Amino acid sequence: MSKSMRQWSQYYPNAMNSALPDELNEQYWLQSDVQQVLSGIQQPGDELEIYLKKGVRVLDFGCGRGDLAAYILNKEAAYTGADIHKGALDFLQTRYPVAGTVLLKSGEPLSFSSDSFDVVLVSFVLVSIISDEMVHQTVKELIRVVKTGGVIWVTEAGPSPDYQSEYIDGEQLLGKKMIAVSYNERKEIKRFIRHYSSEELETLFAPLKVISKRVVVHPSPSSGKNVHTNICVFKK
Repeated sequence: MSKSMRQWSQYYPNAMNSALPDELNEQYWLQSDVQQVLSGIQQPGDELEIYLKKGVRVLDFGCGRGDLAAYILNKEAAYTGADIHKGALDFLQTRYPVAGTVLLKSGEPLSFSSDSFDVVLVSFVLVSIISDEMVHQTVKELIRVVKTGGVIWVTEAGPSPDYQSEYIDGEQLLGKKMIAVSYNERKEIKRFIRHYSSEELETLFAPLKVISKRVVVHPSPSSGKNVHTNICVFKK
C-alpha cells in the first residue's frame, strides 16, 4: 500500500460511507482548467438521429466546455448545457451564444420542471460520482426531467483490463470494486474514477427501456490507457 493510500485509510476510515471521495472529485473538476473539462469524448451515433429533430429540447448534463453542443445545434435542436464549472459554461456560451446554460449545485435537485426535455445527454458524468446514494439521486433527477417518450443517452466508462492496478487501490481504500484511483505527480490521490458495466447502467436507469447499447474502446485523453465505453440509450 502506497504512502498516500495509508494516509487516506488513516485519516478517512469508512470513506465509502461519507461524501469525502465525491468532495475530492468535485474539487478536482472545479479547480481544473476549462480545456480539461471534457464532455464529448464520444459523439452520438445513429442511435440518436431519429430523436434529434428541429425544435426538440436537449439537456447536456455535465456539459463541461460544450463538446457536444455543435452536434446538437447542427440538428436545429434547442440545447441547454448544465455543469458545476462556471468557467466551462462561460466558455460554452462564448462559443455558442444560442446555447442555454445552467450552473449546477452539487447535491441539489435540478432546477427544471418534470418532463422538460426530449433528450438528455449524460457523457462521462457518473464516473465522477462515488457515493451510491448520490448516483441514485442523480439518475432519479435525470429520469424526472426527461419527457415520456423521450430518451437519455448515456456514455460511461466500463471495466477495462488496463485499470486493474487502479481498481485494486480503489477496493483497498473504499471497499468497492471498479473504482480506479488516479494520482498526481507527487503520488497523492488526485481523484477517484468509477467504472460501470452495461448491466449496472441498465439497473440504474430502470424502469426505463434500453433501446440501444454498444461498446467503444478508445484511449483515455488523460492517461492514454484503453477505456471501454458503454453507450446506452434509455427510453421513458
